[in-house]
Amino acid sequence: MHADYNVLLVLLSIAVAIGVSFAAFSVENLSYYKKNTHLVVPINIATGMIFGLAIWLMHFVGMLACHLPHGYRFDVTYTTLSYVIAAFVSMFALWLNTLSSLPVSRVILGAVFMGLGISAMHYTGMAGLIFEQHAMIYQPMIVLLSIAIAILGAGVTFYLSHRFKSTSSYHISSRIFVAVMMGLSIAAMHYTGMASVYFVSVDQVEQYELFQSNHAYFVLGMLFLLVLVIIVGASFSLFEKQIALKKQDVDRLNVEIVNLNTHDQLTQLPNRLFVENRIGEILQQHRADNQQLAFLYIDLDRFRMINEIYGHKMADQLFIEVVKRVKQTLWRNVRLARFGSDELVMMVSNATGEEAKALAKQVNAKIKRNYRIGDQTIALSASIGVAMFPEHGNSFKELVMNANLAMLQAKAQGRNGFYYFDENLEAQRVRQEYNLINDLTTAITHDQLVLHYQPKYNANLQCCGVEALIRWQHPKLGLLIPYQFIDLAEKSGLIVSIGHWVLEQACKQIQLWQTSDFPLVPIAINFSASQFEHDELFEVLDELLEKYQINAKYLIIEVTETTAMRNVKLCVQKFERLRQIGLQIAIDDFGTGYSSFSYLKDLPIDELKIDKVFVSHLDGENKKDEIILASIINLASQLGLIVTAEGVETEQQAEILIRLGCHQLQGYYFAKPMPIEDLAHSKFDLQKV
Repeated sequence: MHADYNVLLVLLSIAVAIGVSFAAFSVENLSYYKKNTHLVVPINIATGMIFGLAIWLMHFVGMLACHLPHGYRFDVTYTTLSYVIAAFVSMFALWLNTLSSLPVSRVILGAVFMGLGISAMHYTGMAGLIFEQHAMIYQPMIVLLSIAIAILGAGVTFYLSHRFKSTSSYHISSRIFVAVMMGLSIAAMHYTGMASVYFVSVDQVEQYELFQSNHAYFVLGMLFLLVLVIIVGASFSLFEKQIALKKQDVDRLNVEIVNLNTHDQLTQLPNRLFVENRIGEILQQHRADNQQLAFLYIDLDRFRMINEIYGHKMADQLFIEVVKRVKQTLWRNVRLARFGSDELVMMVSNATGEEAKALAKQVNAKIKRNYRIGDQTIALSASIGVAMFPEHGNSFKELVMNANLAMLQAKAQGRNGFYYFDENLEAQRVRQEYNLINDLTTAITHDQLVLHYQPKYNANLQCCGVEALIRWQHPKLGLLIPYQFIDLAEKSGLIVSIGHWVLEQACKQIQLWQTSDFPLVPIAINFSASQFEHDELFEVLDELLEKYQINAKYLIIEVTETTAMRNVKLCVQKFERLRQIGLQIAIDDFGTGYSSFSYLKDLPIDELKIDKVFVSHLDGENKKDEIILASIINLASQLGLIVTAEGVETEQQAEILIRLGCHQLQGYYFAKPMPIEDLAHSKFDLQKV
């Protein structure tokens, strides 16, 4: 016979399941929204115990609602075990589903755990139901249906719970809805499981083929399946945790790289990139409040000469002392940043022009004193340019340009002073810029552009390549380096033709090496964003490779990471085509732009060039810099990339980089950029690698 039910008690059992489920979701909500991280584990345990109680109470209230045959009792061992099973599996399933993300695999695992837990609890409890004159016989198909209902209900519940928490405030109404779903799932499983049971008199049992009165074996099978799923789930979770830890390592490294990008490692001051990222918000706030902002551009006079005379280490110590003195002048509303090797910038909020002049005078007086560095006494002064927002510029670019122009005027007037920007300076700058652009248009035809070459060396100190660097031999201004004219080339649109000239000169040089006894090494050339994205790039390349009949593998195209990330899809397409031609590809200045390994795995490149910001403070004492460098080198190497360090200036830096596994080194310690005629006489003779 089947059991019949007391309808009121059935409704009460469902209400109990829903009510206790609501309490469980409310407790679990504490760990998700109130961010009590130190309470996450106890909250998870408490939630699992409450969920276990919901299933357990539902089962026994449901049993009370059932008119069972007379003469039954409950076995204490099975009854207790049924609750332990429900609580344990609930804890595990809830932990699995309260993690930060919920992929489909985790939904399925959590549903299976919870569904089997509900089922195991139910049938273990049934195993503890002992009759004197009756036995229980199960219909296998209905048993399987009850387990499927439990798994499906748990999966839907976990999915809805996570979705509510992820997309909106977890209001009481949302928790009620989820609790109703969970309670109905528990109830549906229970009453479906009860529908699979026949209560048969002992003297009639042998007439039934589907005899399953041996509850111990039945429960053992359920528990075996449950343990098997838990083992699989635990293995999956451990594997997922390892992946998550690896991702955390990469994320932490990226954060540290970003910090290196945005702060000067010597002084810990914000750098130019940091200011560029924040200045828009600052100017917008000043504009809204109708306030002025003073921009002071501070350049240390003859600091580069000090660098050359006393060395970088002493120059760094001197700069630190300068920053300490400048900080003594700071007001509460003053921001200080380092813009270059010998340049500081001060931004003064809500300041008048007169206040800015007074501050510039005070800063100048602080800097203009003798400095005692080691056993040396060094005299120093500064030239300061002052520009005001919005009077002298409405954007960061205008403010920097005009403050820098005023600073140059202060230098022209004898240094050791400050100059307040005026419109005559702007007119003068425009004229100078116009004249320089005019001169640049004829630089190629008048053979004023030249290439200098800076060697790269492998760990065995053998030259393994060179980088071609453009110079402009101006008839009046002398030899100009890129930062003095490349911006003008970009602005005037001449950068593409200049880039094509560099490319042709490199091809011509490779051809000369191929037909001579001179050792043949790859030449790396820098592509600007405009040249890289130009429509005729591949036509020019094909034409030059055909014209000079050179092996394309001896050309390395260097693109900055900022250029690479302007249009990733286009970049990947162009990189793949460049590789098909046979050229090698390098990401230049890694660490000055996006600085994330997440995009490197998608780019078809050969080489990663670490910016000198990561190298400049390697001294054997700063272990943090070494750890970051080691991580970059290791990760890049695992991606199959050649790692090149730029800006190596000391023997110690070279030794550390070689020890960390860096493949190639480049910097003034080995050789400065030089004309092709001097290349063979560099510090280490060229050798084939």
